[in-house]
Amino acid sequence: MVVEHVPTLPGVERIRARQRVVRARFGPGAAHVWFLAKDPMQFAVCGTLQVKPLLPREVDDKLVPPAWRKAVYANPDLPQGAVDRDAYVVCVLEQLPAPTR
Repeated sequence: MVVEHVPTLPGVERIRARQRVVRARFGPGAAHVWFLAKDPMQFAVCGTLQVKPLLPREVDDKLVPPAWRKAVYANPDLPQGAVDRDAYVVCVLEQLPAPTR
């Protein structure tokens, strides 16, 4: 998983170019997460990008310890069967060794 922190919302072409670089370096299945300093949901305002529900098949269940299962898989504000993207990202990032955070 590649996590990038950006200070402002990049343009669609920059996002696509960066995704190509990440996939070329880490493989076609590489997960690429971008977040803004202020609000990660700002990406939803971009016309060609949409925030879609995360599906269980799109996450690595081995990375979700028992303490995180309810937060990741049982958010009542999401559609039935959807994974809480924010909880999953924090869950995965929390497990990274301190020097890589």
